Amino acid sequence: MYTVMIVEDELLVRMGLMALIPWDELRLRVVAKAINGQEAWAAYQKFHPDIVMTDIRIPGMNGLELMRAIRAQDATCALIVITCVEDFSTLQSAMESGAIAYLVKSTMEQQDVIDAAKKACDFLQKNNRPFHEERNSGEQEQLLRDYAADQTIGFEEMLQRCPPEMRAGFPGLIYMRMTRAGGITPTLRRSIMGILKDRLAKMNPIVLPCGEKNVLMFPGEKIEWDSFKNVLEGIHRYSQDTFGLNVLFAACSEEVRLQDLPGLVKKIADCYPEDYLYDSAMLRMHASGELENEALRACLRLLRENIWQLRDGNSVMEIRDRIDRMEESICNGWTTLCNSVIFLARYISAHSPSVTQAMLEEFCKNIKDETSFSSLFSELLERIVRPAVEGQTMRMEIAASIQYMARNLRQEISLTHLASMVGLNATYFSRLFKQELGMGFSDFMTILRVDQAQVLLKKRNMSIQEISEQCGFSDVSYFCRKFKSVVGMAPSVWRIK
Repeated sequence: MYTVMIVEDELLVRMGLMALIPWDELRLRVVAKAINGQEAWAAYQKFHPDIVMTDIRIPGMNGLELMRAIRAQDATCALIVITCVEDFSTLQSAMESGAIAYLVKSTMEQQDVIDAAKKACDFLQKNNRPFHEERNSGEQEQLLRDYAADQTIGFEEMLQRCPPEMRAGFPGLIYMRMTRAGGITPTLRRSIMGILKDRLAKMNPIVLPCGEKNVLMFPGEKIEWDSFKNVLEGIHRYSQDTFGLNVLFAACSEEVRLQDLPGLVKKIADCYPEDYLYDSAMLRMHASGELENEALRACLRLLRENIWQLRDGNSVMEIRDRIDRMEESICNGWTTLCNSVIFLARYISAHSPSVTQAMLEEFCKNIKDETSFSSLFSELLERIVRPAVEGQTMRMEIAASIQYMARNLRQEISLTHLASMVGLNATYFSRLFKQELGMGFSDFMTILRVDQAQVLLKKRNMSIQEISEQCGFSDVSYFCRKFKSVVGMAPSVWRIK
């Protein structure tokens, strides 16, 4: 295998070169890309590529100066010139500087680029340039594609065949969906993959095709979300403006374990195909596959933390069922989601005096023409959920205690501690607690923990042991007993029902 460096300050040309050459077929590998002479010279000294493809007009040290510097150190490096115009004097200077082929930007086609690459290989062979042993990066990429994208091999086989550094997983995952009216050609997808690699080069990513239209990317470095988000939004705009291509990104910036990769990729492909989920071309998610949306998260948290205040004589199970139905409808189409949100809003209005009929009608009117996922839940939060919670009639001390308990389930919480927090005598607090909720503190704490366990059991990537610890149970056997006493079946049975 021969190594290649591309020196070109125009992204479109750089991207075209990456897409037009069948690198694997020609047994070539791009080891460096640069946009100016200084970067190119530093990259050359680091990688000593066998082939250098360089524009003449680049910032800093120009292409001719770069070629002369390389030729002074390396007589057998194959130099290919990229130029804007077929000017004789310029081409003569390039040939005198050591170029063995040239490409004219305005007229070059795929075969021209391939022919230049083949001519460079012939030059290297005639000069007895040593052929590098192929690194196993291509094999690793194919292995990862088989495991995560195509899902033709299982975890055990992957674990046996992958390199040690891959076994711990990856610091994130990006799933790129592409749609275009005129279809997506293999060349166009390679171009977009090249842009991803180019723009996110600092992350040292692995970029793989996934299905016919999609792309998977595994960053080699931890994702800094804000700057990362800006880069992906820039790629979205560039793809739209340049190719008429709609590019959407489902991104996870958390550590993703190797064993969870296929499930996460499948969940993205199956559950998040709808454009409305992608605010500003982005959908952020957790490693569990759950959506990370600030408006949705705030809405659900406020509902679940205050479910006991909102019950108004109804069972908590009934209210939770309404909330769960809405959450389950998130990926079932925009119309279904909006209807589910309106259904929940009507239920809350019917059981909360502080949410009037006029408020409900105003809410329904506002979301009628809404198209933003985040805005939909912001409206629900501010116009329905928050007024319902703030207008609840439960004693403030008990409401505050319940919120504290719900947010600190993993901690040891005593009745005495809670009473002290809200400034009440422990005996009086205990009596008031039972009066408001119809049960004692210990029973209520158990129900809260079991409620949270039911939420976590829906996440297939968490074990019973992990859920037990997350919910504050001292050991898994005790958790299973308490869960069965509340729900009527063991957690493992409930999970698959």
